[in-house]
Parts: sequence; structure tokens; C-alpha cells
Amino acid sequence: MPSGRIWFLGDPHGSFSHIQRSLDANCTSKPDALILLGDQGCPRPFKECVAAFEEMGIKSYFVPGNHDADTYDNLRNLFHSQFSMERNLHGRVIEIAGLRIAGLGGVFRSKIWYPKQGDEEQYFHDYDEYLRDLNARRPTRLRRNVSKVDLLQGSMSSSSERQAEIEAAVKEKEIRIHLASIFPDDYNRLASQKADILISHEAPAPHPKGFQALSDLGVHMGVQHSFHGHQHDNPHYPTHSYQKHGVGLRGISDELGNVILAGELDAAHYAQQGGLLP
Repeated sequence: MPSGRIWFLGDPHGSFSHIQRSLDANCTSKPDALILLGDQGCPRPFKECVAAFEEMGIKSYFVPGNHDADTYDNLRNLFHSQFSMERNLHGRVIEIAGLRIAGLGGVFRSKIWYPKQGDEEQYFHDYDEYLRDLNARRPTRLRRNVSKVDLLQGSMSSSSERQAEIEAAVKEKEIRIHLASIFPDDYNRLASQKADILISHEAPAPHPKGFQALSDLGVHMGVQHSFHGHQHDNPHYPTHSYQKHGVGLRGISDELGNVILAGELDAAHYAQQGGLLP
């Protein structure tokens, strides 16, 4: 398949200027879409962060990373708009530039589900189950009558009283942080579908910090390629059922894994590890 239709962007952590520089440097072969692999760290609403690319006719999509729920501002800027609801790929398979793209944002956490070998216990099936458990352990006055949809839509609520309740909940770390956790329901919803490309924030095996569950997900879905961020590296993965790609810190790769812009730490990783994985 021809390359260059989609660019996959490694964790930007609040800086988007490198994207514009890369687009300017490739003025004769601009992509149809940009897909950010998490940890956007948006300093202002996501729609504003990507407005210049949208004006060029290049659509921007994302999956959330763990740091996107670190603070109230990070979460609000990334999620709280109709635009973000449409461009969030987490838990979905949609067609972009003629390819079926599956998205799995967030990270595995031991309090929710941490599928390392020998530890397959799933504590909560989905976010709302986690929230019900949290409320049950709290005094009545501290319970929050909200859902995952409420928390991600935020300011789209029409009632000012209701909005205040949602905002108070999002500001609580224990409620907010697991909006960027992977739940079994997210995984299973994707595993029952087919796609050409799987994107995730977490790394798959055989990355030293990766998860076999993510490698298996790509197999279940029949993907040809997968792309991830989070680890800020661009290792050489052996090819088994499909080709895996890491995209480094503020790096950019196309849908075949060709490097458009090397990640800021790629050279250091290659010097340390030879660019290889066991």
C-alpha cells in the first residue's frame, strides 16, 4: 500500500511545533491525517492545538496517554468538546485514509488490570464498575453521581449545577486518573473486530516494558501494523504475525513505519541498546 497517508505522532507532551515544521518540510507530500499516540499534554483545548493542521485539510486524531489524566487541565483540554469526542479513537475502529484504525489509549494499572504473565486478575470490568466500587467505600457525602461519559464530556453538560458536580469529580485524582487506565471492556470490544492498524499508548511485547496482551490483540484483530508511544523509543521489533513500531518522543512515522521525524531520544536509545530488542 502507498505510504505517507497517515502520520503517527509520538508523545508530544505539550509541544506541537515539530509537527508544523515536519509538514512544512514535506510540503509536496502532506498526509491525510495525523494520529497522536498519547500524552498530548494539551496546554489549551485540543481543537486549538491542531487548528493549523485542520486548516490545511489534515484531520487530527488521538488516543489518550497516562499523563493526559494527571491534572484537571490536561484532561479538560483534551476531552471536553464535541470535536474531541469525534477524534478520540480509544476503544473504536474507524476508517481513516482508506485504512481501518483501531485505538487503545491509556495504560495498564495494577488496581484495574495488569496482564503480565502470571497475573491475569481483572479487578474491574469497566470504568463505571470501578466508580461504583469507589463510591461504595466512601461516606455518602463524598460519593459522586457521575459516569465515565459525564467526566469525559465535562463542560458539554447543559445544567450549571450538574456541571459543577462533574467538575468537582474530575478534580479528584482517584476519579480522574483511571479515565486513562485500560479496562478489560476496552480490550474485549476491540478484540471482537478487525482492523488494518492498531494504535496504543502502551507498548506490546517484546518491548522490555511491553505487554503480550497487546501483541495478542493485534493478532486477534488481524492487523498488519501496530504503533505505540509511551516508552519514548523506536526499537527494532522482530516481525511475527505483524509489524510493530514504537514512535519516539515527538517523533513521527508513516503507516509503514518509515521515520518522518526521529524522536528526540532515539539516538540515545540506539547508542545504549543498539536499536534492538531481545
